[in-house]
Amino acid sequence: MSNLDANQAKLTGRLVKWSRQFFSLLVEPLAVVLEPHTNNMFVKNVPNAISVLRAVLGGGAAWGIYHAADSPQRWAYIAVILLLILSDGIDGSLARRLKVTSLFGAVFAPLSDKLLIGGLLYGLC
Repeated sequence: MSNLDANQAKLTGRLVKWSRQFFSLLVEPLAVVLEPHTNNMFVKNVPNAISVLRAVLGGGAAWGIYHAADSPQRWAYIAVILLLILSDGIDGSLARRLKVTSLFGAVFAPLSDKLLIGGLLYGLC
């Protein structure tokens, strides 16, 4: 393993560690509030609702990029998509923390991620 590969592996390890810490800071307070109510059907669907909200907002932002009248509007929509991409781990982390994982979430969360990436690529093109 070359020196460059070792440095890349260290950087990747640090990024993974940082992202886990970041998502735990976001998810933990929400999980503490919701955990006593995991038998409630509403609480069981909160992670799925987050995934759906991300997909809807991402689709709306992609539509906005296409119909933007000028460059500042386009960049604002791109910023929204970037924020939604950064929120990627919240739904899955919350579902695992509350032990309310579902087949819908396992299928739909990656689908919404692909919609967001597609919208971002379209906006940057």
